[in-house]
Amino acid sequence: MEAENAQLNYDASLVRQEIEARQRDDAELDELKVQNKELAQCLTSMENSRKQYESDANRYKNQAGHSEKKSETLRLKLDDVQKTFADMENQQRQALKDVRKASVARKSNSNKPAKQEKDDLQEIVGIGKIFEHALHELGIYSFRQIAAFDVADIARVNVELKECKGRMEQDDWIGQARDLLFKKYG
Repeated sequence: MEAENAQLNYDASLVRQEIEARQRDDAELDELKVQNKELAQCLTSMENSRKQYESDANRYKNQAGHSEKKSETLRLKLDDVQKTFADMENQQRQALKDVRKASVARKSNSNKPAKQEKDDLQEIVGIGKIFEHALHELGIYSFRQIAAFDVADIARVNVELKECKGRMEQDDWIGQARDLLFKKYG
């Protein structure tokens, strides 16, 4: 009986060891299940991020396409604007040439009419003897003429004034001439 008892004790210790090993295996298995759940959640999160990045990439690709179309449209508009400015510059150069030719022609044909309306142009602030003389050489003698100036007349006078061009606009000769014309003639 003692041998049987020793055998049973031995078998019981083996069974306990086996139970402890299985309990450890179960604990490891539970731990692996928890890790597996965490990895599954991480994988799900990564998949969602991937989908979001893919969606963002498609949106950016579409925006890039639209931006490229807008950029091309703006390039075409810029080309049109540059052509327009070039045309305007050419027109301005031609107008200046025409004004210079007209100025030269007027100087050579400057016969003053006998009954020319004549005002004291020095009443306009900014016109002194020299500017008045230059205006007379251009055939300008009255407030009425200055008050009726258009763009071509302004360009013609500015060409004649050379170093002082822009002075007419700065001192508002046209506005002053209109005021003096109104005061003098009503």
